Amino acid sequence: MKEKEFKDFIETNKKTIEKIAKAAADLHDKECNQKYDEDKPYSFHLEMVAKYVMRWGYLVCGNIGHIIPMIFSAYFHDAIEDARMTYNDIMKLSRTFMDKNQALTATEIVYALTDEKGRNRAERGSEKHYQDIRDTLYAPFVKFCDRYSNWQYSVDKGSHMAEVYRKEMPLFLDKLGYDKFVPKDLVNMVLEEINKG
Repeated sequence: MKEKEFKDFIETNKKTIEKIAKAAADLHDKECNQKYDEDKPYSFHLEMVAKYVMRWGYLVCGNIGHIIPMIFSAYFHDAIEDARMTYNDIMKLSRTFMDKNQALTATEIVYALTDEKGRNRAERGSEKHYQDIRDTLYAPFVKFCDRYSNWQYSVDKGSHMAEVYRKEMPLFLDKLGYDKFVPKDLVNMVLEEINKG
């Protein structure tokens, strides 16, 4: 998709996107009282992920009808594991912003991005988890934006997690199947930035 077409659609649908962002903030910040890095509202993280989806989404989106589902999934990617939402809850909520087919796309992305049950990062990021991501349209891209936003925040804060994310990045990209699902130029730009920072 052309970048201008993608950005114009976002601008035209700004009110819907703002409503999605508010619904996600309300869910995580008010209903769950969830924080990001102990002192920020959790919506801070959701906004970062959505920002990268909206910045780079034109590189992966082949259908204008998929833009809102991609953005919705960025805002709600943690809702099942962190906010105790169910698949059906996500489907019902997404239907308030989009049609049935779009809602299904959005809900499937959120579901695919939900971590497996596990005692540690390795168990939660199992091969099955990554296979589910690879099998779901746009899920690898949204996960890529999620990981990048976590890394970027860690660098900005001077957190030790920046180094953890840097070391994990090659394996993460392989598991994600980035060569098939995330544009090579974008991956190379991010890798160069991560290896510098």
